[in-house]
Amino acid sequence: MNKNCKDYEDELALLHYGELGANEADRVIAHMASCPSCAAEYRLLGQALSSATSSPPSQRDIFRAADKVMEGIAPRRRSLGRRLAPALMGVGALALVVLYTLYFNPPAPPASQPAGPRLVAQADLDVVENLDLMDDMDTIEDMDIAEGMQEEI
Repeated sequence: MNKNCKDYEDELALLHYGELGANEADRVIAHMASCPSCAAEYRLLGQALSSATSSPPSQRDIFRAADKVMEGIAPRRRSLGRRLAPALMGVGALALVVLYTLYFNPPAPPASQPAGPRLVAQADLDVVENLDLMDDMDTIEDMDIAEGMQEEI
């Protein structure tokens, strides 16, 4: 391949898969007609790509690849367990200390709460006063009705 042929390396694979436009494909085919090196490269590339995609891997190859992957994972898996064991033991010990402390030393009630009956809020007092006012109004209405009845008699 000469220097000009380097520009066609990627396009040969694209031509094989039919990924080039019509004008680009014609240009690459015209170059291969005048360049026996690129034509030979295209034939070799086509054979390699066809054989790679035409035969699936055998079951033996799949199992061999899976074994290699598992061999690479197994040491990592063991080392992860060895790293987590001390951390889990530390968390367990901390949990036991907290539970022991809470069980044998229960927290004292907060000092900010006053002992005795609940203090009545201002809003509650307003409601009570309004209820008293309404009772008084009912009494006045009852008296007006009673006076009206006495006048009729």
